Amino acid sequence: MEILDKKGKLLAKFIRHKKHSVDKNFFTENKEELQVASFNLKKDETIIRHYHPKQDRVIKTTSEVIIIKTGVLQIDIYDDSHEFIDNFILEDGDIAILISGGHGLKVINDCEFIEVKQGPYNESTDKIRF
Repeated sequence: MEILDKKGKLLAKFIRHKKHSVDKNFFTENKEELQVASFNLKKDETIIRHYHPKQDRVIKTTSEVIIIKTGVLQIDIYDDSHEFIDNFILEDGDIAILISGGHGLKVINDCEFIEVKQGPYNESTDKIRF
């Protein structure tokens, strides 16, 4: 599920655990600043050995991924003007990809989750509370 602002700008994507497909499933486009995928591979399958060479990249925003291990979490989504757009409830195994705009989190039931975002990260310049 995608959340767009009133102008059609992508703010967030939500992926239900039950919707993960077999094989490889990329949730983001190659042009996006953060790549997110799930893998559901069979015994003895391999991913050919590889490495990722250094690249100069231009990152204009800090995207964030939240993966719910257990519990229930509500994520409120805001546009770039801090106007509330929508909220979404995540449960065990669900994934939120927060691409632009703002967000807030509220724990509905005790919740353990993993957060991933680009680095290096400087909280004094990379996070503005509103």
